[in-house]
Amino acid sequence: MSIMRWIACRWIPPWIRADASYRLYLSFLEALTKQGDMEKDDEFRGTVEAAARDVGVKLACEVRDAFKLGNRVRDAADAWMIGCVTAGIKYRLEKNGGKYVFHHPKCSMHEYFTSRGIVPCRSLCIPMVIAIAQSICPGCEVEIVREGELKSTCIKSLTLKNPGIPPAKGER
Repeated sequence: MSIMRWIACRWIPPWIRADASYRLYLSFLEALTKQGDMEKDDEFRGTVEAAARDVGVKLACEVRDAFKLGNRVRDAADAWMIGCVTAGIKYRLEKNGGKYVFHHPKCSMHEYFTSRGIVPCRSLCIPMVIAIAQSICPGCEVEIVREGELKSTCIKSLTLKNPGIPPAKGER
């Protein structure tokens, strides 16, 4: 047995485990999307979106516990940023008052699926990130600024649902 194999049988560095887990997750999602036609079958698309929402709720709980997040819009934005870093998704954040706009110049999920002819934003990403945001901050709203396409990633934003209500301390 080689030394590398011996080490791998006993210990894998955390960054390699995380990368392998993410690739497995994408492969699983791809297998799921091949079970039907998300573009033409509304019932199937609804099933995929429900699964993505369930994953988002679970991820929100894990992130909230691990990073001691509260229930503010800023906490939901932080959860999104943590998710981006974890998944290898590059983002540029614009903050305008209480609105957080996320641009994604590089998205590993988008690259993975569009190379297979699937735009993942509408049925996989958006339901998941809405669930993450609203699980962290039930009073927040997600706006799709630009829909994802084969050639471009989505742009989305977070705000409070009732902007007339003064933001909580620390939200300004």
